[in-house]
Amino acid sequence: MELDLPTLMAVEAFIVAISSLTLIAACPAGPDSRGRWWWVTGGLTMTLALALILVGFARSSDTFAVAANIIFCLSAAFYWTGARVFSGRRPVYPLIAAGSLAFAALCYLPPLAAADTVLPEINLGLTAAYLLAGGFEFATSRERLFARLPLAILFFLHGFLLAFGSVESIFQELPFLKLVALLSWFGAIHFESIIFSTGTTAFAIVLVRSRAEMRHRLVAESDGLTGVMTRRAFFEAGVPAVAGHKGKHLPVAVAVVDLDHFKSINDRFGHAMGDAVLKRFGELARSMLRDGDLVGRLGGEEFALLLPETGLPQALEIVERLRAAFEAEGAVIDGVAVGATLSAGVATGSPDSTLDAMLGNADEALYAAKARGRNQVERAPSRRDGRPALTRVA
Repeated sequence: MELDLPTLMAVEAFIVAISSLTLIAACPAGPDSRGRWWWVTGGLTMTLALALILVGFARSSDTFAVAANIIFCLSAAFYWTGARVFSGRRPVYPLIAAGSLAFAALCYLPPLAAADTVLPEINLGLTAAYLLAGGFEFATSRERLFARLPLAILFFLHGFLLAFGSVESIFQELPFLKLVALLSWFGAIHFESIIFSTGTTAFAIVLVRSRAEMRHRLVAESDGLTGVMTRRAFFEAGVPAVAGHKGKHLPVAVAVVDLDHFKSINDRFGHAMGDAVLKRFGELARSMLRDGDLVGRLGGEEFALLLPETGLPQALEIVERLRAAFEAEGAVIDGVAVGATLSAGVATGSPDSTLDAMLGNADEALYAAKARGRNQVERAPSRRDGRPALTRVA
C-alpha cells in the first residue's frame, strides 16, 4: 500500500492516543506527576483534531476541517499548560482558549473574517507559539532533572517546524482545507508529530520517575524536623567534597554548631518548644547558606556545616551571620520569650585533612566557645601562622 498523507495522519492519531493512555498508566496521580492530565488532554484533543481533518478530507467538508484546526490549536494550548504545571506554575486559563477563539473568530465572524489563503499560517503560527512557550517552561525551570532538557528540545523542535510551516504557507499560498502532498513541509510536520508525541511521553515518564526517586531520596536524607541533612547523608556528601577540594587545591571550611542550653529550653517550655527551636534553626541555616554549602544534624541539638571553596575568614563571617540571625529569630518563638542562641566552632584543614579531622578541630573550638560564655563563634587552633590557638569573634 502506498503511503499518503491521510494514511500517515491516521497512524499519527493512533500513536498520539496510545501515548496519552500510556502516560495515564505509567504516571499515577500524585505530586510527582502534576500536570499529566493537561498533557493527556492535549494528546487526546490532537487525536480528535486529526480524526476531524480526515473526515473533512473524506467528505470535502469545510466545517469538519475548520473545527479540526480550532481543536488542533487548543491541543497545543493544553500541552503548554501541562508544561507549565509540570514546572510548578499555575495554568493561565484565559490564554488556554485565546488562540482557538481568535482563530474561530477569523473563520466565522464577518467583520474579522480572514481570507482562506492566510488561515493556514495563522493556525500554524498560533500553535507554534504555544509549543515554543512550552519549551520555554521546561528550559527555564529551576528543577535540575535530566528529562527537562530533551522535553524542552522536543517542544522547541515541534514549535519551530510548525513556525516554518507557517512561513511556507505564506510564500507558497497553500490552499486552506485542501490535501497537500506527503513529501512537503506539512508531511514532515506529521512525521515529526509522531516523534513529538512518543518522545514527550517517554521523557515525561522519566521526569515523573526521577521526581519520585529524588523525593524518596530527600526523605531518606533529610532530617524530618529541621529539614537539613541527616548525619549519614552529610558524611556521604561531605567526605568526597573534602577530598575533591584537596585534589583541586581549593579551600574548604567546616563548622560545628550547638544550640545553647537546649535541655533547659525543653525543661522550661516543653519539648514542643524545643522542636520549634530546632526547626527555626534548620529554616535559617537552609535559607542563609549558599548553593553548594552543606548543613546536617549530627544528633540532638548539634549540627555541622561544610562550606566549599571557603577560607577561614569568610567561614567565620558566614557562621557569625548565622549566629546573629538565630539570636534575633530565637529571642521570641511562637509568642514566647525563649532567648535561644547558638555557639559554634569553625575550622579549615591542611591538604591532608579528612572531614572527621576537620570536624574534630571545629569541635574543639566549639567547646572553647561554650567555656567563654556561649552565644559566640570561635576558630579552631592554628598550627601554622603563629596566631593564638583560639580567637574570639563574637
